[in-house]
Formats: sequence, C-alpha cells, structure tokens
Amino acid sequence: MHRLENDVPVFYNSAQKCEFLRDLIKSKRTIESKLSGVKVRDFAYPFGEGDPELVPLLKKAGFRTACILAPRVIDAENDPYWLNRILVNHEVFKDIVEPWLKKNSANPRRERCKKVL
Repeated sequence: MHRLENDVPVFYNSAQKCEFLRDLIKSKRTIESKLSGVKVRDFAYPFGEGDPELVPLLKKAGFRTACILAPRVIDAENDPYWLNRILVNHEVFKDIVEPWLKKNSANPRRERCKKVL
C-alpha cells in the first residue's frame, strides 16, 4: 500500500482507512504464522513518514510501538507510536552514534554490570 508518486512517499490515504487496517492485520498475521513463535508488536512507518490518524489503527491491529525516521536517539519523552529511528550510514554513525556511545560509556549502571559479570 505504499509507493512513491513524483518522488513523494504515498503511504496512507484516509479515504481507505478500513482497507489499510485490513491489510495491516493480514500482514501481521501472515508474518506471525510463517515465523513460528514470533509476535509482531512493532511497526516502522514506510519511508519514515507517519500520520496521526494511523496510531488508533496501529493500536487496533495490536502494535505496541511505531518508528519514524528521525536523527535522534529514543528518550523517555518519546511517544511509543512516534519513536525515533536513525538511518545509520557512515556520516550518521560519526556525527550521532559515536558521540552518544562516548557520552554513555561512563554510565555507572554499566560499571555495576561489569562488576557482576
């Protein structure tokens, strides 16, 4: 149900809400039936583009979280249906991931874990 039109992502048409929900549930059930023991609970918005109208549909289909594309780490303030997801390439790793790892490497909880192990 998602595609590009004139290089613009087309993912959700509010006029097709029922069809979208049916497709979402069918896709989720298909994945769960083909991958024994796997529960599909998380959704990634195609092209990283969400729509507030989708959240009730995602909840109704049984999803607990959904991810957008945003170059920020997830924090306690994130709504579970608008979680940041970073598209990681070399530049993003150097600019965002590496500084975050360095900043959090001195985490006292991590030090306690090392002592236990």
